[in-house]
Amino acid sequence: MAREADARVEVLSERSEFSQVFAEPDGRITYESTVVPKRVHRSDGTWADVDYTLQRSDGQLRPVASYADVRFSTGGNGPLVTMTESGKDFTLGWSGGALPAPQVSGDTATYVDVLPGVDLLVRATDMGFSHILRVKTASAAADSALARITFDVGGDARLWRSPTGSLQAIAGNVLLASAPGTCQGIEASGS
Repeated sequence: MAREADARVEVLSERSEFSQVFAEPDGRITYESTVVPKRVHRSDGTWADVDYTLQRSDGQLRPVASYADVRFSTGGNGPLVTMTESGKDFTLGWSGGALPAPQVSGDTATYVDVLPGVDLLVRATDMGFSHILRVKTASAAADSALARITFDVGGDARLWRSPTGSLQAIAGNVLLASAPGTCQGIEASGS
């Protein structure tokens, strides 16, 4: 087909979230690969380009098209984040009480003033999610409550801390999320 069309033709049966194979007009085969997912294989068999724009779905916020099955809270007392990998759930909850309804912009949900002068931001990423606290004032930075923030871990996961300080959320043999020991927050990613 590539010779007849005098153009490269994708070998669709070889497509994955991370790679594509092309037949070239001169008979060569080209393999292209990325380190992050570029497309998502949907349950109906179609492919979609990744799109981390958050949308409401079943009472949660989800990316439009994401490699990771990740969902964010729309406010209230439930989990801040739920991530599913191989049928196992990892949840991360805000232990500071009910979350306000988030402001959503693109791939980010912002929970304003979870503490006085402090916003909680959760963002859909290539392989899962990240979260940070945005401290907006000097008085908020001086508040001792900021030093005592904890997150509740739940679902099927158990936490394991390596000697380097990194964290892993594991369910059976499935790595659900990980955070390097040098980070200030958790970046979760599916395996």
